[in-house]
Amino acid sequence: MELKRRGSHVDERQPYQTTERRCRYFCFTPSIYGTSERPIAVRVEQTEANRFSSCSYVLRILAATALRLSVKNFTLSLTLGFMVALTSFVAVRADVVWTPDLAHSHADFSIAHLVFSKVGGHIALQSIELTTDADGMPTHIAAVLDPTHLDTENQDRDADLRSATYFDVAAYPTIVFKGNSMTKTGKDTFTCSGDLTIRGVTKPVVLTGRVERRSDPTEEHAGYLATTTIDRRDFGINDASLSPLGVPLVGNEVKITLTVEATHPK
Repeated sequence: MELKRRGSHVDERQPYQTTERRCRYFCFTPSIYGTSERPIAVRVEQTEANRFSSCSYVLRILAATALRLSVKNFTLSLTLGFMVALTSFVAVRADVVWTPDLAHSHADFSIAHLVFSKVGGHIALQSIELTTDADGMPTHIAAVLDPTHLDTENQDRDADLRSATYFDVAAYPTIVFKGNSMTKTGKDTFTCSGDLTIRGVTKPVVLTGRVERRSDPTEEHAGYLATTTIDRRDFGINDASLSPLGVPLVGNEVKITLTVEATHPK
């Protein structure tokens, strides 16, 4: 910062007179990082009485300017620091793509039979997409189920479920789930909102899930268990058959559980 004096030609040899007003001008130019800003001129009226107060006024101007430059420096440093922190955060948040183990992954379902009992079965998983954050929490889940390979441990019942009365696998050979958003609800728990398509009908569903992780010297292992409950009638499965006693043969609510095992190299 440069300070120089200019003004009316004051005779330094003559003492200041309290009755005579004299003026001095001071001009200083602040600069930051080698870039000059507009010069600032200060006009100070000098008398014997206010000589020292005028000097004090100029010093206050200088102090204010220094403070302004300090604030600029601080703001610039804060901005750069924030940018570095944001870049580091984005790097940490990079998604991890997992490889599903289809041999140990499947979808289970259960439904009421004659009101008081449950019938369950398995549906093979044709494909799975799974990505997580660094902590193993899902950020994306998508799955394609193959109802042509469902199994309830009863061949006649399996054939009935594949027929047009239920899944109609000849016309709709796949069941598709696509997750849209994930919410972490605890250390190892989450919810996943997405779309489920059965028999060509798509409805929103919410899965409630849990994750467990293990590791060995070469790779990470994770198991995901997610459940939801749907009303089969929402997807066009409207069978309303009754038993001889007038009791519904099949309930309306179906519980679906998705079990996925996956690995990721260390």
